[in-house]
Amino acid sequence: MFTKRTLSMVLLSLCGAFVLMGQACPSDPGPTLPAGSPVPGPAGPAGLPGAPGSNASVTAGSGITVNNGEVALDVAFTDGLYWKLGGNTNIDAASDYFGTTDFRPLSLRTNAVERLRISESGDSVFSGLVDIQVNRTSAALETKQTGDAQAGVFTVDADPAVFTRAVIQAEIGNTMGEAMWLRTRLADHTTPVVKLHRHPTGTNNFIDGLTWDGINAAVRKFHVNGAGTFVAGSDFAEALPVAGDRKSFEPGDVVVFSAAAAGSVEKCRRPADTKLAGAYSTRPGVLGAEKHGETRIDPQDIPVAITGIVPTKVSCENGPIAPGDLLTTSTTPGHAMKAKSIRIGDAEVYPTGAILGKAIEGLDKGTGKIRVLITLK
Repeated sequence: MFTKRTLSMVLLSLCGAFVLMGQACPSDPGPTLPAGSPVPGPAGPAGLPGAPGSNASVTAGSGITVNNGEVALDVAFTDGLYWKLGGNTNIDAASDYFGTTDFRPLSLRTNAVERLRISESGDSVFSGLVDIQVNRTSAALETKQTGDAQAGVFTVDADPAVFTRAVIQAEIGNTMGEAMWLRTRLADHTTPVVKLHRHPTGTNNFIDGLTWDGINAAVRKFHVNGAGTFVAGSDFAEALPVAGDRKSFEPGDVVVFSAAAAGSVEKCRRPADTKLAGAYSTRPGVLGAEKHGETRIDPQDIPVAITGIVPTKVSCENGPIAPGDLLTTSTTPGHAMKAKSIRIGDAEVYPTGAILGKAIEGLDKGTGKIRVLITLK
């Protein structure tokens, strides 16, 4: 014989089985009364919610909602028993936290794509666009680092980055853009685009420009020292187009203005030519490239040194060259030779407008290349 208590226990067991199958729990019909009794039996207990994954919704007192198999924060927070990201005064950081407890990274995703990963060691890696905006008067993004490490490394197709001790390091591993691009947008902007500061008694340079392939030793090509001096190549040159095949010219050639193409230069071929323009520079310190208000170097241009020290082609057709000799154009294409003066009374006069400069080094015979101090006159 089943008592009411026994029957309730059986029904509860059946409810558990239905819940496991994702079905609604049948209600208890209550005890059976004798026929004709005017008093109806009491109602049975209410059925339990469906299992997780059903259309049922379960809201925990901690402010977490489980709906259709998804877990989310309860936006209502009506009971006040939730844990806020901003922290509460009764939070214990040792036990109340959001994260992992084993040696695993923490990954956050949107649209099934990883956007932020915090590694096991605490490094943060952002994927895609990172836009950090903070409504305050201080820095919107601030990183603080101590010891032998960078405070910020930005790379595009250059992972892993080369280790430096720079505060900020930027590297690009493709050919699609600059490593850094700076701009002041407004026309009435009065502050510099870039400002460099160094200690007044420091021994470091303001800027160093180097070429480096990532393997061999870096080679410095220019620098701006602590006094503000620009240090680079040894001459000032102008970018001028050549008349003829650009490939037939090479550094050290002595050139004159061409009569065939206005504004162009060609190799010298006459002695003491007053159309002398200069010498093809090997490595100009400053290169002028003015093209009607635009700075541009065209494919036919070569750097023609007009002052400074330049390795220059010379010929001994007018005698051996000694250091300090004045040089002029020769009949050997693209070569200079020793200039000879004409005595007028007690004075020695050199051809005006045909002097390339002074030889720094000598040449005893034949042709060769020596350093010349270019001083057109």
